[in-house]
Amino acid sequence: MDISERIREAMSQMTLDLDCDDGEIKQQVKRISLAQKQLKLVKKELSSEVKNINQQISQQSADSWASVANDLLGNRRGAGRVRAQNRRSLQQRKKNLRQPYYDLMGMVDEEILKGDKLKLLAEEFFLDPEGVKSRWEAEKKAEEERLRAEEERLRLEEEKERLKPEWLKIWESFRRDLLKFWQFFRTWPWWVQLFAFLLLLGLIGGLLS
Repeated sequence: MDISERIREAMSQMTLDLDCDDGEIKQQVKRISLAQKQLKLVKKELSSEVKNINQQISQQSADSWASVANDLLGNRRGAGRVRAQNRRSLQQRKKNLRQPYYDLMGMVDEEILKGDKLKLLAEEFFLDPEGVKSRWEAEKKAEEERLRAEEERLRLEEEKERLKPEWLKIWESFRRDLLKFWQFFRTWPWWVQLFAFLLLLGLIGGLLS
């Protein structure tokens, strides 16, 4: 089972139903606590993966500096520019590689916090069953209304997207792809960017001639 599946499995245990006897509620609290332990273990594994990425990028940075120093020996200004560009490129690559792990870690933190809130709600229920159940039902109803409103919003957006002219859909898709390529292009070393730019000019010149 991969990490995403383990997170989804633990998230499925983050539920609390107060419409049952005290024994069943206590069993739910135990399942929530177990799910939290599983999520904390997943977070440690994600942190370890981020650490490995940092080490790999640091090694690549050291290797690139060594090669640049050998290639541009005697040209300190040029070597400095290349090192700075390589540094920015590696930092961007490191950010892109780490972001999915950070996103998962944020999701895990939210679920662990949700578990703490549910366990606190269960403790309050044992002290004041009627008051907590009334509040729980009101919050449950508000959440259902929020989900219905979100579903309606998505339906309207889909309808709006369906009614768009075909040429507008093509243009928006092209613009998104162009933006992604530009962000990726900016991570290349400056000399690769220059070569690509000259190659593009040559292709355009060939088409126009």
